[in-house]
Amino acid sequence: MEKLTYRCLYVLSLLWCVAHAAPNPTEQKSSAQGNVCGQHYNDIYAAAKSWQTKGIVPEHETQYKELKEKCAQAHKERQEKQNAVTTKLPTYMSNIVVALSSLNSTLRTEVSTLEEIVQNQHESLANAWQYGLELQHELLVTNIESDRIEKALLYHSILQDSSPKQIVTESYAYHGSHGKMVALLLKFVRSLPAKTERVEAYTELERLLKSNGQNERFPAVIFSQDVKELGDQGYNPDHTQLEGKAVARWQSLLLAGNFSEIVLFAQDHPSYYARIESTLIDALNKAWSKEALEKVIYFPNVLPNSSQRVAALKGVLKTLLAHQDKQLNDLYLMKLAKELEKLEHHVEASGDTQAKESLKEVKDIFGKFSYTRNFSNYVDLYGMLKSAL
Repeated sequence: MEKLTYRCLYVLSLLWCVAHAAPNPTEQKSSAQGNVCGQHYNDIYAAAKSWQTKGIVPEHETQYKELKEKCAQAHKERQEKQNAVTTKLPTYMSNIVVALSSLNSTLRTEVSTLEEIVQNQHESLANAWQYGLELQHELLVTNIESDRIEKALLYHSILQDSSPKQIVTESYAYHGSHGKMVALLLKFVRSLPAKTERVEAYTELERLLKSNGQNERFPAVIFSQDVKELGDQGYNPDHTQLEGKAVARWQSLLLAGNFSEIVLFAQDHPSYYARIESTLIDALNKAWSKEALEKVIYFPNVLPNSSQRVAALKGVLKTLLAHQDKQLNDLYLMKLAKELEKLEHHVEASGDTQAKESLKEVKDIFGKFSYTRNFSNYVDLYGMLKSAL
């Protein structure tokens, strides 16, 4: 009988723990209404959208810090509640024992089943919170990899054990060889509102980029440009080993007439391409040769948009002008005039008024060479001599 009493006591104790560890009606209502860490889900999501800026904004950093503190407090209160359940349990033991005296005969045949049911429920409750955290972390990483950065920021904001380094390492382990996926990871990092977290993530990313050669490809350009815009935060990587390596490799490809990788970058990341386009064309100036010029002449018109094409053609013409005394230039000027004529048609079709204005400046460069011919003269010459070119 005494053994049965103790078993019943154990069962009822666990039932009491289960009941008191469950959310109360107020908490259930708050969750149902979309509240997270004391704030509505929609408010947190709206804040996450506003954080997607490259520079550190003090207001965003403060807002993010306050949200993290609220979530930490909610986590602490939940843990305290669970601890309180265990602490108060002995107080109720004597009452339970008294009640058991009249229940022994009833529970004699059912106690084993009850023990099993309650034990299962107890284990489920113990694992539920940890499972929820793991699921939220998986959703965080999945949203980064699906380019849903606002949602990724939301999950990162409410998770207590979500470090930028951990996120970067985990995502890179699966997708580090895929440049586009690394670019999405960089997009998430530059959206983090706290400067300390960005520095932590960039430090880990620098190591990872160098570990598999991505420091020689386009993610390194994005990385370097983002870190430079971050300003002086006590983190100053050697950009010659990142953007410097990638651009140097592209310069070699450009001079060899291999444009596809550069064009893809210009298409997918036009704002980043704009910051390195003059450096790319400068490769022709530093390693001048007629053979390289013959190839680079055709680079501008394979670029995706009008402004990129105009800037590249202008760069090639100005470089030829700087080296005009090293060869006869008519052949190259005729080919460049033809490329500019093609570009004119493209600009007209695109309706890009700014590019159209810039074209006038490019045409004027033709008249600055030693020979007194303008753009139209070279277009006419190309028409007459194209079969021989």
